[in-house]
Amino acid sequence: MAIVLGKRVQESLTRLVADEFGVSYCYFSMYILLKDMGLAGCATWMLAKSQGKTAQTVELCDYICYRGAKIRLQPIPAPKQDWRAPLHIFEEIIRLEQKSAASLATIYEAAVADKDYPSQHFLMQFISKQMKREMSITKILERLRRMQATDIGVLTFDRELQQMAAEENMPDVDHHNTVDFL
Repeated sequence: MAIVLGKRVQESLTRLVADEFGVSYCYFSMYILLKDMGLAGCATWMLAKSQGKTAQTVELCDYICYRGAKIRLQPIPAPKQDWRAPLHIFEEIIRLEQKSAASLATIYEAAVADKDYPSQHFLMQFISKQMKREMSITKILERLRRMQATDIGVLTFDRELQQMAAEENMPDVDHHNTVDFL
């Protein structure tokens, strides 16, 4: 068992780091937009997802370094900032998470081909988390699609996400605390 990552796995993980930081940045953009829409519950949930994605990406970086490889950071494109409604935001989330899942599967296949057992084990943990994340977001998206026909439905959805954030011990964000400029 080699200590250093194989070139293919290292390059794929490095690309994944950039992609995942990009997703976190996109989620942060969504947080700002949801906050501007007055949907505090959705914004709190989104901020927590952004922070969770960043923490997961740091874990990827730590693993790459632990295996003796160097990380060469790549540019992160500016995120989209003009979604029209919460439904469009959550449809984008599921697309981003499916892209992450596909990247993880590709990296796992490279680790199998290289007989890189430590990476296989490490990636299976990420794949398991990714599956749970996708299932959760799919349920949220389905619920939003059923509720989105009315403003009351969206407000109810916002309260539900606020409750989910509280149950998952996500950070509570004070969206009403503003600085007065005189």
